[in-house]
Amino acid sequence: MPLDEHYDRDALGPTLARMETKLDTLLQESKEHDHRILALEKFRWWLLGALGLGSSGGAVLAAKLLEKQ
Repeated sequence: MPLDEHYDRDALGPTLARMETKLDTLLQESKEHDHRILALEKFRWWLLGALGLGSSGGAVLAAKLLEKQ
């Protein structure tokens, strides 16, 4: 926007427009952050389930190997 003698950078309209743009950016970043946190929480539970299955499978395998001896 070209600057002329009628443009006041500190006028209320342009200031509110800049604030609105910054708030929109912050809200978008907040939504992305919430999405990342939810993904990490889901992964944590998936990992815990996989660890449980692996542990129980290992225990069954160890029990079968020890029975043969």
